[in-house]
Amino acid sequence: ENMNAIRIIIKGAADGMRFYQKIANILAKRGDTMSWFTPIGFPVDNCYYKTSPHRLRLYLYDKEAASKLERKSMVLMRPTNRIDSRGCTNAISPNMIHSMDSTHLLMTVLACSSKNVRNFNLVHDSFSTHASDTQPQTSGSFARTIRSVLRRFGASTMGLRGHWLLLISEREAISVCVGNA
Repeated sequence: ENMNAIRIIIKGAADGMRFYQKIANILAKRGDTMSWFTPIGFPVDNCYYKTSPHRLRLYLYDKEAASKLERKSMVLMRPTNRIDSRGCTNAISPNMIHSMDSTHLLMTVLACSSKNVRNFNLVHDSFSTHASDTQPQTSGSFARTIRSVLRRFGASTMGLRGHWLLLISEREAISVCVGNA
């Protein structure tokens, strides 16, 4: 129900999400993962591995400790070397958005800081500053700086979509792009 609302209200975001999920799924099924560098050079790897259960044995004075819960055992899930295509597919959109949101936030704070804006309120991907730093006559002009950084940021991420299309076969790329049209 929520996904249908998102598809209707924010069509572009839903299309982008499906695009990234299709690419992540194709790459994961052949043993590859999506990785990228944010515009500030931070490496991101959307890699998730399948896990396998292992019984955890607890020892106390060289004797195995008895579990107080009968017929239960403590199990530790250990990663294997097999890519989890479902995990990679489900995580790509949030990972992409969070990496780009945090990069935009950092770039904005650095740009504002160079204009003597020093007070920020930061919560996840939302940020604000003191009212005196938002006025057009100040050197900081917060809103103007945010827009300027966003333009630079957008230009620096334009190649990512094409980069990932090059990593898959022509047939797969056509199916991904046609499915998103």
